[in-house]
Amino acid sequence: MLHDWRRKAHSAFPRICARNRLTRHHPFSVSRLAISIIRFIAGVAVLLTVPCWAVSIKDTRWAAEHGDAEAQFYLGWIYAKGQGVARNDAEAVKWYRKAAEHGQAGAQFSLGLMYARGQGVARDDAEAVKWYRKAAEQGDAEAQFNLGLMYANGQGVERDDAEAVKWFRNAAEKGDAEAQTNLGLMYAKGRGVARDDAEAVKWYRKAAERGQAEAQFNLGWMYANGQGVARDDTEAVKWYLKAAEHGQAGAQFNLGWMYAKGEGVARDDVAAYMWFFLAAGQGHEKARRALDDTERLITTEQRDKAQQLAREWAQKPE
Repeated sequence: MLHDWRRKAHSAFPRICARNRLTRHHPFSVSRLAISIIRFIAGVAVLLTVPCWAVSIKDTRWAAEHGDAEAQFYLGWIYAKGQGVARNDAEAVKWYRKAAEHGQAGAQFSLGLMYARGQGVARDDAEAVKWYRKAAEQGDAEAQFNLGLMYANGQGVERDDAEAVKWFRNAAEKGDAEAQTNLGLMYAKGRGVARDDAEAVKWYRKAAERGQAEAQFNLGWMYANGQGVARDDTEAVKWYLKAAEHGQAGAQFNLGWMYAKGEGVARDDVAAYMWFFLAAGQGHEKARRALDDTERLITTEQRDKAQQLAREWAQKPE
């Protein structure tokens, strides 16, 4: 996993992280007869307020057993999620494999993920790479992201940063926020591509505007340090705040730092303490030390107020 060399307020740069979704919800198309049957049953299900999948599994299985790749993929998803059947990863792998061998990209991605996670099959990173690649070559953005990740970390394949950049870029250009974040990181670190802070900022911004917390944190850091963009503490605070509101501990710590120093925002020791308190609660070591330092600067009443504000913030729905 990638780690960072960053300095100043926060020294731990976000790692490249694996996609955690099992699969996407692809619509599936079966034979015309099966479609007619399933649509009819779906209508009945609505009238009976019964989940559609609960009464259509039989028909989905029929289509899957007759070689329909979309139905095979959907049946695999049903077993993987335990929707209307007992969850069974081995059965999920079985049906994903059948669909994947018919060239169904979503199933290829899902089968790769099952191998990467060792669910329903022995963990095998090389097999994961094989199936990710098949889906990625069909343009599946999630598979492109995961294939880039495997190359970046040397899992199941020899580490190759240029290949990682290639696949991150393919997914990023399709609007995948995590891929945009990782592509920005590759530019920031000069991995697989010439270091270019302006390009890093460009990709961080794209992901940040889509609500990706790590990208919001990174973009705030770039503004705070004037890398790839003119230094602007107000913009740094803006992006740290967005990431902090998503629970990103590094951003919470950096936001506390900005309040403590009065950079980009009026100095406010209570606000600084609140953000340090939240970050420390997530195990952020620098925040714990900053919390102790800040506590010496404020009254007991101010400390209690900051802690109450932190608790109220933590209870807010996202």
